[in-house]
Amino acid sequence: MVTQEGCYDPREWPVEQLPIRNIHTLQVFINAWANKTFPDRIPEAALTKLVMEEVPELLTHRKEKGTAAIGGEMADCFILLLDLCEIWGIDIAQAIHDKMEINRKRSWDLDTATGFYHHTCEGTAPIESEGGTHD
Repeated sequence: MVTQEGCYDPREWPVEQLPIRNIHTLQVFINAWANKTFPDRIPEAALTKLVMEEVPELLTHRKEKGTAAIGGEMADCFILLLDLCEIWGIDIAQAIHDKMEINRKRSWDLDTATGFYHHTCEGTAPIESEGGTHD
Protein backbone atom coordinates (compact mmCIF):
# COMPACT_ATOMS: atom_id res chain seq x y z
CA MET A 1 0.00 0.00 0.00
CA VAL A 2 3.03 2.30 0.30
CA THR A 3 4.90 3.39 -2.81
CA GLN A 4 8.68 3.59 -3.09
CA GLU A 5 8.41 7.30 -2.33
CA GLY A 6 6.71 6.47 0.97
CA CYS A 7 3.26 7.66 -0.20
CA TYR A 8 0.08 5.67 0.07
CA ASP A 9 -1.26 4.43 -3.26
CA PRO A 10 -5.05 5.01 -3.30
CA ARG A 11 -5.53 2.25 -5.87
CA GLU A 12 -4.57 -0.33 -3.24
CA TRP A 13 -6.74 0.88 -0.34
CA PRO A 14 -9.89 -0.99 0.69
CA VAL A 15 -12.82 1.38 0.16
CA GLU A 16 -13.75 1.44 3.85
CA GLN A 17 -10.23 2.60 4.76
CA LEU A 18 -9.61 5.07 1.95
CA PRO A 19 -8.47 8.43 3.34
CA ILE A 20 -10.05 10.61 0.65
CA ARG A 21 -8.48 14.00 1.23
CA ASN A 22 -8.55 15.48 -2.23
CA ILE A 23 -10.22 15.13 -5.58
CA HIS A 24 -7.14 13.61 -7.25
CA THR A 25 -7.01 10.75 -4.74
CA LEU A 26 -10.71 10.14 -5.33
CA GLN A 27 -10.20 10.23 -9.11
CA VAL A 28 -7.40 7.63 -8.94
CA PHE A 29 -9.34 5.40 -6.54
CA ILE A 30 -12.51 5.45 -8.66
CA ASN A 31 -10.54 4.65 -11.80
CA ALA A 32 -8.78 1.72 -10.12
CA TRP A 33 -12.14 0.35 -8.95
CA ALA A 34 -13.64 0.83 -12.43
CA ASN A 35 -10.64 -0.87 -14.07
CA LYS A 36 -11.26 -3.96 -11.93
CA THR A 37 -15.05 -3.85 -12.16
CA PHE A 38 -15.48 -2.80 -15.80
CA PRO A 39 -12.17 -3.67 -17.50
CA ASP A 40 -13.63 -3.50 -21.02
CA ARG A 41 -15.51 -0.22 -20.60
CA ILE A 42 -15.46 2.25 -23.46
CA PRO A 43 -15.02 5.90 -22.41
CA GLU A 44 -17.47 7.23 -24.99
CA ALA A 45 -20.09 4.74 -23.77
CA ALA A 46 -19.51 5.89 -20.18
CA LEU A 47 -19.98 9.51 -21.25
CA THR A 48 -23.17 8.57 -23.10
CA LYS A 49 -24.42 6.69 -20.02
CA LEU A 50 -23.78 9.79 -17.94
CA VAL A 51 -25.77 12.04 -20.27
CA MET A 52 -28.53 9.62 -21.26
CA GLU A 53 -29.10 7.75 -17.97
CA GLU A 54 -27.44 9.21 -14.89
CA VAL A 55 -28.24 12.91 -15.35
CA PRO A 56 -31.91 12.19 -16.17
CA GLU A 57 -32.08 9.96 -13.06
CA LEU A 58 -30.66 12.83 -11.02
CA LEU A 59 -33.28 15.21 -12.39
CA THR A 60 -36.09 12.71 -11.81
CA HIS A 61 -35.02 11.94 -8.24
CA ARG A 62 -34.72 15.65 -7.46
CA LYS A 63 -38.22 16.31 -8.78
CA GLU A 64 -39.88 13.27 -7.21
CA LYS A 65 -37.97 12.85 -3.93
CA GLY A 66 -36.38 16.22 -3.18
CA THR A 67 -32.81 17.37 -2.67
CA ALA A 68 -32.20 15.22 0.40
CA ALA A 69 -32.62 12.06 -1.72
CA ILE A 70 -30.24 12.82 -4.59
CA GLY A 71 -26.83 12.16 -3.05
CA GLY A 72 -26.51 8.73 -4.61
CA GLU A 73 -27.56 9.96 -8.04
CA MET A 74 -25.16 12.91 -7.79
CA ALA A 75 -22.43 10.45 -6.81
CA ASP A 76 -23.18 8.27 -9.86
CA CYS A 77 -22.59 11.29 -12.11
CA PHE A 78 -19.43 12.32 -10.29
CA ILE A 79 -18.03 8.77 -10.33
CA LEU A 80 -18.42 8.55 -14.10
CA LEU A 81 -16.87 11.99 -14.59
CA LEU A 82 -13.88 11.28 -12.38
CA ASP A 83 -13.26 7.93 -14.04
CA LEU A 84 -13.32 9.60 -17.45
CA CYS A 85 -10.91 12.27 -16.23
CA GLU A 86 -8.43 9.62 -15.17
CA ILE A 87 -8.85 7.64 -18.41
CA TRP A 88 -8.29 10.76 -20.52
CA GLY A 89 -5.44 12.11 -18.37
CA ILE A 90 -7.31 15.17 -17.12
CA ASP A 91 -6.26 16.64 -13.79
CA ILE A 92 -9.76 17.73 -12.83
CA ALA A 93 -8.60 19.89 -9.93
CA GLN A 94 -6.38 21.89 -12.30
CA ALA A 95 -9.05 21.96 -15.00
CA ILE A 96 -11.58 23.37 -12.51
CA HIS A 97 -9.08 25.96 -11.31
CA ASP A 98 -8.29 27.01 -14.88
CA LYS A 99 -11.97 27.18 -15.87
CA MET A 100 -12.88 29.25 -12.80
CA GLU A 101 -10.19 31.75 -13.77
CA ILE A 102 -12.00 32.14 -17.10
CA ASN A 103 -15.47 32.22 -15.53
CA ARG A 104 -14.51 34.93 -13.05
CA LYS A 105 -13.61 37.20 -15.97
CA ARG A 106 -16.88 36.67 -17.82
CA SER A 107 -20.12 38.59 -17.67
CA TRP A 108 -23.27 36.55 -17.25
CA ASP A 109 -26.89 37.11 -18.28
CA LEU A 110 -29.99 35.21 -17.23
CA ASP A 111 -32.18 33.75 -19.96
CA THR A 112 -35.57 34.18 -18.29
CA ALA A 113 -37.21 31.71 -20.70
CA THR A 114 -34.98 28.82 -19.55
CA GLY A 115 -33.61 30.00 -16.21
CA PHE A 116 -30.08 29.36 -17.51
CA TYR A 117 -27.21 31.80 -17.13
CA HIS A 118 -25.00 32.27 -20.20
CA HIS A 119 -21.74 34.13 -20.47
CA THR A 120 -22.07 37.11 -22.74
CA CYS A 121 -18.47 38.06 -23.40
CA GLU A 122 -14.95 37.43 -22.19
CA GLY A 123 -13.01 39.60 -19.80
CA THR A 124 -15.64 42.20 -18.95
CA ALA A 125 -16.66 41.21 -15.43
CA PRO A 126 -16.44 44.05 -12.91
CA ILE A 127 -13.13 44.31 -11.11
CA GLU A 128 -13.46 44.68 -7.37
CA SER A 129 -11.09 46.81 -5.35
CA GLU A 130 -11.12 48.42 -1.94
CA GLY A 131 -12.81 51.44 -3.47
CA GLY A 132 -15.77 49.43 -4.81
CA THR A 133 -16.71 47.75 -8.06
CA HIS A 134 -15.36 49.08 -11.33
CA ASP A 135 -15.99 48.14 -14.97
